[in-house]
Amino acid sequence: MSTKPMKTAGFLQRDSIATQLIKVVFTLYCIIAILVTFSQVMLEYRYTKSQISDELTINQAIFEPVLAAGLWYLDAEQVQNVINGMLVIPIVTGVKIEQNDQLYQAVGKVMDKAGVVQLYDEKGQLRQNEVNDNSEMFSYTFTLNYTF
Repeated sequence: MSTKPMKTAGFLQRDSIATQLIKVVFTLYCIIAILVTFSQVMLEYRYTKSQISDELTINQAIFEPVLAAGLWYLDAEQVQNVINGMLVIPIVTGVKIEQNDQLYQAVGKVMDKAGVVQLYDEKGQLRQNEVNDNSEMFSYTFTLNYTF
């Protein structure tokens, strides 16, 4: 007498209710996880942007009087020293000084009015051969007022 092994049915069949339920629950879980992660990233982005803006406001209060005095007296050495001091701060990638929409001095990575990132060397010359990396930059501007 020969015996053949019996085939047993698996626990889950393709169209069973349990399989369909797992697919629905897993799909909903993935959608909810993506939405929660996206909202968390957006909240963190806004918080970080706010913190950077607050820190730049503090730096404005520190550097504005000295920079305004250097510009008032046309002391190029003092202006350059202040710019170099500003560039030591890790979040500052560049400084641009304009008067009546005319460039006075620029150093580092700065954004023009069209939102294009430009790179200036330490002498204030625009580097034409540098490629715009299209990374998002924050721009912070303030008006200099000298009190005589």
